[in-house]
Amino acid sequence: MTYKVAFSSILTSALFFAGCVLEKVPPTPITWYQDSDNDGFGDPAVDFIGDNPGTGWVQNNTDCNDSVDTGTAINPSATDVNDQIDNNCDGTVNDAPFALGDYGQAGGTVFYIINDGLNGLEASPEDQDKGSGAEWGCFSTDVPGAAGQEIGDGEKNTADILAAKCTPENIDNHLAAELADNYSLNGYNDWFLPSKGEMNALYAQKSIIPNLTLACYYWSSNKDITIYAQGLCLQSGVWNGSGRSSTHRVRAIRAF
Repeated sequence: MTYKVAFSSILTSALFFAGCVLEKVPPTPITWYQDSDNDGFGDPAVDFIGDNPGTGWVQNNTDCNDSVDTGTAINPSATDVNDQIDNNCDGTVNDAPFALGDYGQAGGTVFYIINDGLNGLEASPEDQDKGSGAEWGCFSTDVPGAAGQEIGDGEKNTADILAAKCTPENIDNHLAAELADNYSLNGYNDWFLPSKGEMNALYAQKSIIPNLTLACYYWSSNKDITIYAQGLCLQSGVWNGSGRSSTHRVRAIRAF
């Protein structure tokens, strides 16, 4: 009797496990993404769930520009060449290292580099005064700070001018530091009025910077005596103390 019970239990267990083995498990659905440019990277916005639909579909969905017009030039494995396009799909339009004349991070023109192009300065692609000029401001009033003349000083100088709450002599005029500080390009808002050292670097590369007016003068962020500030003549490279109520050109820069 004991033998029969044991045999019955074994038979029941075998049938139970056999049923488990024979039960059909449905396949996991596969998501495919359209790869119009055949670069191996699919468009995350165009998908298909099911069996392999064939050529032009992949399981990778990391392409940021799946276009037959661009072909394989834009995908996560491409090299960013600083051409105002996010070539490698990393979310940044232009990547370091930079060379002189490259588009910078914000889309300006790189005119000064250090650390093998990982850092430097870029100039905006246009004058911020729109051709009408701007005053330096604070005529006959001292501005604490705004004295650093080296590369790297322009941002602090600009902040010093803004902190002094300068006003123009002519209420219809703009202030150079405010125009530079308010400038925005491609989401980058960290522009400033260059120091003398930064303006000298810009002057040295003026041939590669678009839309510069070779005029006297462009304002720097450096004060002079209380009625003057420093301006650079792009025709000659000569500096001059100019009356703060004078209207000169403004070209903002930023550091990266």
